[in-house]
Amino acid sequence: MQKTKSGKNLIWLPITLLFNIVLLTVSMSASAYALTKWQGTGQIIRGPGQGKTVELVLEEGDRLCISKGPSQGNCIDKDGKTPDGRVWKVRKSTESMRVVLYTLDDQVVDFTLYP
Repeated sequence: MQKTKSGKNLIWLPITLLFNIVLLTVSMSASAYALTKWQGTGQIIRGPGQGKTVELVLEEGDRLCISKGPSQGNCIDKDGKTPDGRVWKVRKSTESMRVVLYTLDDQVVDFTLYP
């Protein structure tokens, strides 16, 4: 087997290079699909259950989807609505996300979420 000046076998050079390319490609594509999870509690400020606390977990990727809480399993569309007719007003800063939910039965829930 041929060896480099440092004494390493030449066969390992292309294998190491290929491994590094694959590793870099996988890590870059994984970061493109990374989700940010926002979670916290909200209080029902109007309507049925007024005063009670509600938990909410949102996952933010290409879209904003609800993984726990009202409308669980749905994503919020570009108009701020979920398929069940609820309206979501979302305001995001670098440190928190303020979400106000309006339901069809005049319930309003005010959430503050953190990553």
